[in-house]
Parts: sequence; structure tokens; C-alpha cells
Amino acid sequence: MAPASIARYFGFSLLLLGAAMAPPIVYALSTGDAVAGNYAFAAAATLFSGAGFLTLSTGAARSVNFRSTIMLILLWWTATPVFGALPFWLDGWSLIDGYFEAVSALTTTGATLVEDDLRDKPVDLVWRAVLQWVGGLTSLATAAAIFIRPQFVGADAAQPTFSRGDSGSFIFAIASATRSFAPIYALVTALAFIMIAASGVPTFDAAVLAASSVASGGLTPETSGVSAYPFMAHLAYLPFVVISGASFVVLDRALRGKRLKGADIETPVYCALIVILGVVLWVAMGDHGAAAAFEQLFNAASLFATNGVVIGAEPNLILALVTVIIGGSAVSTAGGLKILRWIVIMRRTQSEVRRLVLPSAVFGPRSVRNELGVWMHFLVFTMALAALTTWLTAGGHTLEAAVAGAVGAVANAGPVIALTPEGHEGYHIFMDPWIRLLLAAAMIVGRLEGVAALMMIRGAFWRS
Repeated sequence: MAPASIARYFGFSLLLLGAAMAPPIVYALSTGDAVAGNYAFAAAATLFSGAGFLTLSTGAARSVNFRSTIMLILLWWTATPVFGALPFWLDGWSLIDGYFEAVSALTTTGATLVEDDLRDKPVDLVWRAVLQWVGGLTSLATAAAIFIRPQFVGADAAQPTFSRGDSGSFIFAIASATRSFAPIYALVTALAFIMIAASGVPTFDAAVLAASSVASGGLTPETSGVSAYPFMAHLAYLPFVVISGASFVVLDRALRGKRLKGADIETPVYCALIVILGVVLWVAMGDHGAAAAFEQLFNAASLFATNGVVIGAEPNLILALVTVIIGGSAVSTAGGLKILRWIVIMRRTQSEVRRLVLPSAVFGPRSVRNELGVWMHFLVFTMALAALTTWLTAGGHTLEAAVAGAVGAVANAGPVIALTPEGHEGYHIFMDPWIRLLLAAAMIVGRLEGVAALMMIRGAFWRS
């Protein structure tokens, strides 16, 4: 363990988070909102804390091993929301509710405890959108730098444009990924804002929708979601929903004009699944008009990207939940198990079925490598989902709301809870503070790799 190095890089992350509070402060000052003082104090406290961690890290090594990197990632997802929640606490929120809201935003889950129209507190809405945007970039950087490796996803994937350094410098890889992805990520967000605003959406709403769509956050200024906006807004919003679930490595290479290195088996499958699910939903609705076809294609893309917002006729709940569990590409802002892992699982299933049918046949080399990490992630994901569903059901909620709430938290697709009769009120239906804290923990587990989660509960991992 390298505590000084961990303190150093966590201090840097707090400085970035404090700087990210500038947009809500500027917006509050421009509108004369009194909460500007809360955000200014929160920013000062966050910046001061970041500087304090940097002071404590004097002489820290810049090379950080895998164990310390995992600890830093865990610290980011669990401790950073404490500072992100400061504006909510200063506004009178309870400790657990404020932490829930910050975790939901930072993990791009998009679940909110606000009962009424989110426009009632526009500055808080800006901050949620900023937190989602930052969380989306963090998800991209950690996935590409650490978790895209075959030992975690079971297969070779498209190689990123940046250098991941040597095996003893994992932090270098995360920093390289952030520097490489940030300009493209910001450019895509800016394009989303321009297109959504040009479709007739008010400027404020367009900014929130742009940040949320690219981060697969599912946050919308209106409680009725994207349905509150006209068709042209849906048309402008859709491409960025698709992008949020696609491999950012492929997008990064395409925009930089660089040839793809490594096999890209995810993107064709991702696009095909969106079309297939869109057709299935369209046929199942019974309305075979062109408008209904577009709506269900939009819903399919939104669900695979774990954005979770839907338009038109609501899709079948089971189909929706299965879709968000599948999730998007491995290096994307989407949650879920990720398509690359499902490809590995399907290949293994095909191989085992062939061996059952023809036990004496020789099939050549194995088509699946390093699949243990995939099964471990699958195990952690399903166990967390089952445990959380049981807990929510025991809390007095209907099975539909419990399952949707659990899937929404673990798969980081909070808005899907609105597809249940009870869940139209959002996550506010889970009134017990401890259940809300448990849901926040589930969101964090959803952003951690299963392999990493299992390693962290083993004493040998910390002693080695």
C-alpha cells in the first residue's frame, strides 16, 4: 500500500471536483439565487481538502501499483460524493439523502429523491448534471486504463490511443486516459448541446440534456422526461444516447483519424441489438406506424445505454430490465454487465453445448481466454442484485418496484423505475434512510468491477 501516493492523487481529484463547482456558482450568481453561497462554501471546502491531501503526500512516489490503484478508485466512488453532497447538506438535506443524490449523480445512475419538478431547484439540477458529466469521464478513463484488459473482460478489445505505461504505473494509465478522452468527451457534449438547443429546447434544458445524454445519466429537467420535448428534440437527443453506450475507444480513434488496433467485436453487436430490440418493442406495441417505430428505437438505444428514459408507449418492464442488465460497451459511460462480457459468456455456452453434443470431437483451440474475471463479475453482479431485491421487497415494496429499483441501482440506470406503477414517483418511494444508503452502495458496486470488488474483501489482497 502507498498511502502517500493515494493521498496525492485523491487530492488532485478533489481539486478538480472543487473546480467543477464553478458552473452552478456562476449560474446561481447570474440568477440571483441565494444558494450561490452554499456552493461557494462547498467549493472552498473541497479545494482546501484537496490541497490538504496534497500537502500530506509530500515525497509520494508517482508510480502506483495495482492494489493502491484499486484503493484509489474505491476512494473516488465512496469518498468523493461526500464533497459532492456538501451543497445539498448546506441546503438542509439529510446526510443520507444528500449522499444518495451525489452518488447517484457521480455514478451516472440518474436516480433522484426530488418529488416535484426538478426545475424548482435549477442550481441543484446544474450540479447534478456536472457531477454526472464528471462521473462519466471517470468511468471511461478507469475502464480504458484498467478494466479493458482481457483478464477482466475475457477477450481482446479495441486498443486505446493512449499509452497505459508499465505494470507498476496504473495511475499513469488513468491520467493518460483522462487526458486523451477529455477533449473528445467535451466535444461530443458541445455538439449535443448545439443540436438539442437547435431543435427548439430551451438553452438551460439543452445544457442539462447534453451533459446527461453523453454521460448516460438519464437526468432531465422535466419530471415527465424527454417526452416533454418535441419530436425534433428526440431526434437530436438519440445519436448521443447511442454514443453514450458505444465504445469510446472506437469513437476516439475515429475522430482522431487513427486506424483501429485490435478487434472491435462490440460495436456491431451493440448496433444490431438496438435495432433488434427496437423492432421487437415496435411489434409488441401493436402500433405499426413510423412514429411508433422511431419511439421504440429510441427506447431500445436508451435502455442499452442505461440512460433509462423512454418516450411514447412504455416498453415491457421485463424486456427493459433485461436490456439495462446487458448494458452497453465495455469502455462507455453505460452501466450493466457490458456487451463484451455477454459475448464471452455466449461463446463459452456455445463451446460447452458443442462438447455435450459431440463429447469425442476435437474443436481446436479455445475461443474464449481469461474468462474467470467475467464469471466473477457476473457472480458479484447477480448476488448484489438478488440481495438488494430481497431487501427492498422485505421493506414493503411491490416486487415490480423492488426489482426495478435494484436493477436501476446496480446497473446504473435509475430512470427505469418509472416503468413500474409504484415507481412513477422515482426513488423517493424508498423512504427508509438505510435503504437509501444501501441503494447508494449498490450504485457504487455497479461502477466497480466484480473482480475488484471480490479482491477488496480478501485480506490476502491487502497483505500481499
